[in-house]
Amino acid sequence: MTRESSKSLCDLSIKTMKAGDKELVGTGKHIGLRVYVGKTGKKSFIYRYRHPMTKKLKQIKIGTYPQLTLAKAYVELEELKAIRAQGVCPAEKRKNERKQNEIDAESIFDSITIRDVARYYLSESIERRASSKGDDSISDSRRREAIRTLEKDITPEFGVKSALSLLPSQVTQLVKQIIEDRNSRVQAGRFLGELSLAYDFSIGMGYLPEDFANPCITAKKSLKLARYKLTSNKRQRVLDDDELKQLLDWLPRSKFSTHHKGILRLALWTGCRTGELCIASWDDIDLDRGVYRLKTSKNGKGRNVQLSRQAIEFLKGLRVTTDKYLFPSQRTGNPIQQKQMSEQAWQLREKGWMIDLEPWTAHDLRRTVRTKLSALGCPHDVAETILGHELGGVAGVYNVHKYEEESKEWLQKWADYLERLLLEKKI
Repeated sequence: MTRESSKSLCDLSIKTMKAGDKELVGTGKHIGLRVYVGKTGKKSFIYRYRHPMTKKLKQIKIGTYPQLTLAKAYVELEELKAIRAQGVCPAEKRKNERKQNEIDAESIFDSITIRDVARYYLSESIERRASSKGDDSISDSRRREAIRTLEKDITPEFGVKSALSLLPSQVTQLVKQIIEDRNSRVQAGRFLGELSLAYDFSIGMGYLPEDFANPCITAKKSLKLARYKLTSNKRQRVLDDDELKQLLDWLPRSKFSTHHKGILRLALWTGCRTGELCIASWDDIDLDRGVYRLKTSKNGKGRNVQLSRQAIEFLKGLRVTTDKYLFPSQRTGNPIQQKQMSEQAWQLREKGWMIDLEPWTAHDLRRTVRTKLSALGCPHDVAETILGHELGGVAGVYNVHKYEEESKEWLQKWADYLERLLLEKKI
């Protein structure tokens, strides 16, 4: 039992208490109130009393000084005494209330669905970072991809399940189903990654219990052990000159939509990603300077894309047919979606309308541009800048030259080269 001090209980005596001092004890109507100072100097208000039924000595902590003032401690003391006067032990009452709060909290967590977790992650993490200008900001394309992935692959049946009831085996089954139904290992891996991030974020932010184990982590390990590959094979496809001749001759009369033809032509002239061209607006185009001001790209940074004479002539013709965006959707007026190009290419192949070449993708054209620029003699740093790649190593740190004039020069040489190939095909 701690020794009792002969000092009266007041603010001054509490302030001057030091580690090892005797307890301060309340008297009169404040009897039962005590102030104890620990080894670290922390001072605590204690209510000591006898259990109303068993008469055993009990105590309950009221608060810590000075966060809880003496005046407020007196108020708390009266409330605890009132509880005891009703034949209830204050310490037992507090313990029962804590248990009930834990039960209530668990019931709240139980009502959270898998779709709730995904939407919480999208709104509180992805959307916030997309609108942020800080170091953790993300590109708009990253935002759209996260939304599309989670909204599409969390089916209604899967989404209504309790977030806490999700098992690793269920995650594994859904990932395998995406692979089997769509033959898309990349999309399956992307979904697993986004769902795992959604769970990690929700647990870390207290939206889910902190002791809940993310089921996606175990699912990842199981899929890895089962040798499920969730990434695409690294492509090396580059179109040679004969293939480029055939493609350039076929594209204008192909069954691609007018917008998709235009995007593919610009992709060849500029080396841009098709997704970067899909979102282009006329506000971003300076035809007088021959520049497409790309505001954001895959690496989160913008750049000025230089336009060749051929690209400018094409855009001047396009300008009279479209309004806000270069390639708007006829249905919504918003920019067309990149995935529509992949879907249309797949349809052309299914119907036998695709050009008779080894299978190629829009991104293969970007790789072709980079490879052919090197073949023409374009310096490495200029070719990398044209594609929007960041220079690596020391050069990336100290070389901040934009290479805009050099990029314009070499893209013009490249466009002229494509023009010569097409003429050779027609002769």
